[in-house]
Amino acid sequence: MITKKYYLIILAFISVFNLNCTHINELYKYDLSEKLYYFKYSVNPEISRVNIEINSGYYGSNFPVSVILSEIGGSILGAGVSEKLNNAIQPDSITFIISEGIKNGLTDYYDIIPVESISDEPDFIVETRLKKFSLTSNIYGVYANIDTKVLITSRMNAGTAWESDICSKYPIHDIITGYSSNPWVRTTGSVINAVRLMQMTEEEIKEAINNTVIMVSEEQTERLRQDIYEATQTGK
Repeated sequence: MITKKYYLIILAFISVFNLNCTHINELYKYDLSEKLYYFKYSVNPEISRVNIEINSGYYGSNFPVSVILSEIGGSILGAGVSEKLNNAIQPDSITFIISEGIKNGLTDYYDIIPVESISDEPDFIVETRLKKFSLTSNIYGVYANIDTKVLITSRMNAGTAWESDICSKYPIHDIITGYSSNPWVRTTGSVINAVRLMQMTEEEIKEAINNTVIMVSEEQTERLRQDIYEATQTGK
């Protein structure tokens, strides 16, 4: 029999935790195939600089972008580390990766036509919003907590065809880069801890975060795929 203690340990090792918020699927009301789409992305206007905290809980933080390292002492965190984390965590890049995943998903499932500007008179606007981003550490490693919203809006009537608000949590996996005659990037497969995070180069942190954001993009795209299937099968 699994005791409560071991059950909690098992839960701690689950790689993905979702808190699904707003979810609207009215794709069945619209003809989305072979239409023009304009993609844009935005970040929480309060996001400007990464806040770094020691020994604090994620949900206790009021900062849209934060790094909360609860497994180290405050004396370990130097000014150089803070600057490196600020440079490595780029909200615009995070949101762009998720937006590109949605674009690829719509191209696969609806054969859409992306356009470069709103002046191209698109039929639909697809907006990706980064609401909150946090790196948090515990005894099991460093995790990315990423809150995103994706909306597909019809320009014909300003109606919401699809809306997906997902709060995701994924482990950050270690990245090692090399700069020999042929630069290379390698994923070790292991989950990093707070000490390793501070030892990584700025480029390694960026690569590790981008790999994690790709999983968030795939999560949003998979929900879109499921909703497209539901809309075509049931008509609602």
